[in-house]
Amino acid sequence: MTADDLQSIMLSSIMHNSKKHITGILLYDQGFFCQALEGEKKLVSDLFKTIKKDTRHTNVIKIFDDDIAARVF
Repeated sequence: MTADDLQSIMLSSIMHNSKKHITGILLYDQGFFCQALEGEKKLVSDLFKTIKKDTRHTNVIKIFDDDIAARVF
């Protein structure tokens, strides 16, 4: 994963997620990603399903899924 790859992922995510008012954070370290998504429950759920189906991703695990009082990101 190069800096250009990460930049491309970030820009693409911002473009697609902002249209659906999805916010969050994406962390990357040594080949691993950790992501938090915030937004309308169905839209976030649909996005997570899309992420899981993407063949570039392996071992996708949902750690936490709950309603929040306010967005953090």
